[in-house]
Amino acid sequence: MKAVIQVLTLIALSFAFNQDVSAQSVETLEKVPASRVAPSAEVDSLELYDGDRISVVQIRRRNNSAGSILGNSQIELNNGEIVYPEEVRFAVVRGAGNDKNPHQKNPHQQN
Repeated sequence: MKAVIQVLTLIALSFAFNQDVSAQSVETLEKVPASRVAPSAEVDSLELYDGDRISVVQIRRRNNSAGSILGNSQIELNNGEIVYPEEVRFAVVRGAGNDKNPHQKNPHQQN
């Protein structure tokens, strides 16, 4: 009976630990206007003015930083299409919401 309780406790602790780790590893995605995106931001996809969305997997490039993708004179896709940076309306970037100081109070909080 004691062994069964130890096994159940071990299983419960492993589930609790896995839930905590998965909550921390979730990255936020934020849609940022292409003119305001930081050059070091990690791009997940691009949204064009005509509404098309291009994933970074479709882009022929070496890395997925905004500076290397939007800094070129043209963006070449794997299928041979060419998109110009002026056609990009938004960049969907990873982890954009993590730059806030965790000790900073929200504007609606009182002292």
